[in-house]
Amino acid sequence: MEKKILSLGIIVIILTLGLSGCTEERSFVSDDRLLGTWKNTIIETEIIMFFPDGTWASMGSTGIWTIEDRKLIITTKTSSGNIDYTYDYSFSNDNKLTLTRNNDISKVYTKQ
Repeated sequence: MEKKILSLGIIVIILTLGLSGCTEERSFVSDDRLLGTWKNTIIETEIIMFFPDGTWASMGSTGIWTIEDRKLIITTKTSSGNIDYTYDYSFSNDNKLTLTRNNDISKVYTKQ
């Protein structure tokens, strides 16, 4: 009987440890082609930098970025909370990045 209780206890501990890593947080998914510094082709002073740790910076703003369902999610940190922006993204010749929001607002960037 004690062996059954001990075996059951070990199984419960293993299951608890195995499931403890399951969370609903967004996991960081990257597209390495995004990494680096990108300059807007129209407004040359608009630069965005994507870092390997999932953070970004642009013109005094910072936040996190990730890829979900083949879309780029850029989260901006503000004093009143975080704001998520969702973009379709595509590359041309690996040095041009097009970000499109709401199927009509597009910006084109070149890799620096």
